[in-house]
Amino acid sequence: MFYVNGIKVKPPKGVFYNLLTPAALAHWIMGDGNRDGKGNGLLLCTNSFSIKETVRLINVLMIRYRFDCTLRLIHKGEPVIYIRVKSMPSLRSVVIPQIRS
Repeated sequence: MFYVNGIKVKPPKGVFYNLLTPAALAHWIMGDGNRDGKGNGLLLCTNSFSIKETVRLINVLMIRYRFDCTLRLIHKGEPVIYIRVKSMPSLRSVVIPQIRS
């Protein structure tokens, strides 16, 4: 869906919203999530996405799950998503049932 003839393409509008289910979010966190070293928030790696695509993902997290999150740029300007500590209880309520099942 994200690659055509081996080339990454911009997904159509609404794709991220529909694909970022609680199970998908739990999988993403387990595979490519990290605790923020400065606090108790969560970093979601989006290194293969552009800044614009990462912002679209942030919008999905904010609208669908009401998480307080922001964009961070790490080494070489690569974007990651930071979910702030105040959203961690909500995040846990979404993903823990998926991890336990």
